[in-house]
Amino acid sequence: MTKKWISRNCDDCEAKEGELHKMGCSVEMCSICGRQLISCGHVSQDGEYKKLLFRVPYVRVPNICALCGEQWPQVFKVAQATWKKYVIPELQHTVLCRECYEELKRMFPEGWRNVINV
Repeated sequence: MTKKWISRNCDDCEAKEGELHKMGCSVEMCSICGRQLISCGHVSQDGEYKKLLFRVPYVRVPNICALCGEQWPQVFKVAQATWKKYVIPELQHTVLCRECYEELKRMFPEGWRNVINV
């Protein structure tokens, strides 16, 4: 059986999919808290992985728009206050493509908090 996605090495340490990241890789995620391993505090000061029960092998996980499912939508910037005005709370911590974000702005021209039931 062939897999459905295209493999790509880690952008930081060049680990292949299925391998562990190299020590100090900025892409490796912590198996305890799920945050960036080199900055979460679960690695000792000397770079040892003593606190971890296991390390998670690298698999490239795509960014996906939470509304339409587009993979790897182009990154765009929006001020946090503007994002919170138009993007409902359930979606505020997800990835959205620009087109879906603009659709939310059209749907809620005064912001989602100002929707009035008729």
